[in-house]
This record gives sequence, structure tokens and C-alpha cells, in this order.
Amino acid sequence: MIKRIFCAVFCVLIFCGLLCGCYDYSDIENELIVAGMAFDITESENGEQLYLVTAEVVTLNSQSSGQGQGSHSALVQNADKTPLAAIRGIMACSSKKLFFGHCKLIVLSSQVAQKGIAPILDLVFRDREIRLLMDVIVARGCKAHELLSVSTVMSSIKSYEIVQTVKTVGKQYGTAPSVNVNELLNSIYNGSYAAKAPFFTVKKSTDGKDSYFLDGLAVFRNDELCGFVSSQNSSFCLLASGEFESGTMTCTLPASSFPFTFNITDSSTNIDLERTDGGAELTLKLDLTVSFTEIPDDLPFFSEKDTDLIVDQISKYISDNVFEVVKDTIDRYGTDIFRFLPKLLTVYPRYLSGFDSPEQFL
Repeated sequence: MIKRIFCAVFCVLIFCGLLCGCYDYSDIENELIVAGMAFDITESENGEQLYLVTAEVVTLNSQSSGQGQGSHSALVQNADKTPLAAIRGIMACSSKKLFFGHCKLIVLSSQVAQKGIAPILDLVFRDREIRLLMDVIVARGCKAHELLSVSTVMSSIKSYEIVQTVKTVGKQYGTAPSVNVNELLNSIYNGSYAAKAPFFTVKKSTDGKDSYFLDGLAVFRNDELCGFVSSQNSSFCLLASGEFESGTMTCTLPASSFPFTFNITDSSTNIDLERTDGGAELTLKLDLTVSFTEIPDDLPFFSEKDTDLIVDQISKYISDNVFEVVKDTIDRYGTDIFRFLPKLLTVYPRYLSGFDSPEQFL
């Protein structure tokens, strides 16, 4: 008898698990799901500067799920004096309420970033629906909303594909790591190191269509954009800061007349501070694991001596470029995107106790 009761209860539980489903389609049917937002600066008819907010909204059929069949996106825009007023204006002109729970991307134009990104990030921080793990990128040489207008290959939802591009390309090529709202806010209000974020440009692809490209790092002083580091140099910035995960590099070594490609699979960065008569001297120690991926035909590669020579030339190539990029970035922008100061404060707190900001130290 007990076995029959147990079997009956077990069958009921199994059927309950099989028959359960989504009881509420309010996110799909009654609201517009926002996948990403872009912030630009525009002018009114009387010349007044306004914030232009563009939202990529996604509509899904109730029968479809996720980002698959039945989904498509559209852009809705509104301009107003403040970002919040512009967002509210979008809600006013839409037949459905905007839902930000699935928003994954914020695109800032260079003009907006130069004015200061703290007000926009603060707006995002205070909204109960918006997640702080949204990626933040900067648009260079184009309007922010243009990045949400270009054709995409893998997904009809452009914001999601851009986010995936940063995660994939940034990790495989060491160009620029993804940065979310929470990390940017910590960089801005922490004050011990400068903020940075990936920047994108719009270029013509091989088929003649406009496409977006991850082109390097945007550099901030406090919350204001102060410059850019190209994709050719951003890898060396990340090596200096210890944020480089893995990536491929191509160079021409002295022993060869053809390009040589190698892959950095692992890296670590240590900093030493040595006192001198005129102040202090920083020494970066890079520990890299490198694999050879493409070896030119004219490059000798037959013995351990040949391998050691190649390793020495790669080491010199990386160290020279890291030094030049660090020096050029600090001289040009006067800001610490390498996180030198917080690392040194943990090792030499007494020596650096008199510095209140990275600018004083640099």
C-alpha cells in the first residue's frame, strides 16, 4: 500500500515538472525589451545641446524563446535636456513600457564621454531594473547610435552581438577587455587609477557594407574622455597593467624579413620600485608563456640556440613596445590607466603616502 502511494505521488511530481511553463508573458507581450542604449549629443532648432538617447528594442513571439526564431530589433530615439528626460520621452512615444532587465550594452559617443560619463552611469546605477553588469563602450568617429544600425552576422540583436565581440576578440587578441558599469564607477570614484573602456569605429567591410570594429581602448581622466589607445598598442597597455589574458601578436624580427606571429597564452606582471637621487624608478617584470604559430621560411629554427635567439628577440620587441606605450600614454594624457599606484601602495605604502592622486605620482 505504501509503495502504491509513493509511486502515485512520484508520478504526480513528474507530471508537474513536465507540464510547468511560463505563466506570465508580460515581458514579451506588454513591454518592449531593451537590449542596448546609445547616448549622443545633438542640437535643437535653436542651437541648444540635447542628449539623444537611442534604444534597441526587441520584440519576441510568445512561442519563441531567447534570441532565436521570431525575434527582431528596432531603434527608437528621443532627445531632451537630460538623459533621464530623453529616456522618459521614449516611453511616452511608445505604445509599450520599456523593460531594461535584459539590457546588456551602453554605447557612449566621444562627445558625450568628453562631457563626463558619471551622470549617465549614475542614472543607470539608481534604476532598479538596469543591471550594473552591462558592458560600456565608446564610439569613435561616428555617432553612438550608428553602431546599433550597422549590419550584423550572427544575431539580429546588434547590442548582444557587440557584447559578444568584446568578450571574444578582447580575449583572443588581447585588444581590449570588457568593462561593465560597476567597474567603471569603481574606477571613477576610487581615484587611485584611471578608467578605460573599449572603443569601436564604423568602417567599410570587404562587401562594401558598414561594419563595426573593436579598435582599442578609450582613456578617461576622472569621468571625462581624454584620448584613445589604438588596437596596435592596447595589448602592450594591458601587459603593463597585468590585465592581459591571452592574445596573438605579429612582428618582424631582426633575424627575418617576413612577419612572425606568436601567441601569448599566459602572462603576469610584477612591479618594483627603486629609489633614486631624483625620485623613484619603476621596473616592470613580465612573465609570459609564448607559443610560435607562424614561422617564416627564412627564420632559423633548427636548434635550441635558434629558439633562444627568437625568444630573446620577442622579449626585446615586447619590452621596447611596453616601455614606449607606457611612456607615451602617461606623457600624453597624464593619467594612470595601468593601475600602478594601487599596486605600489600595497608594497610601498609609506613611501607613497604623500600622493593623493595618480596625477601627483606621475
